[in-house]
Amino acid sequence: MQLVLTYALAGMLSLFAAYLTAGTSNAFFLFLIGGLGFLVAAAGQYFKVKQGKA
Repeated sequence: MQLVLTYALAGMLSLFAAYLTAGTSNAFFLFLIGGLGFLVAAAGQYFKVKQGKA
């Protein structure tokens, strides 16, 4: 479960960085893609952990 929280935190930080750089640089899209990727990884890891405990 710790990996899920780590991915979720990284995703939220990336999306926050995207919010801070919105309109100022092209890094916005990189932060946005990275943040969404981390959130998808967190969701996948969460369901993997839940499936293993059932």
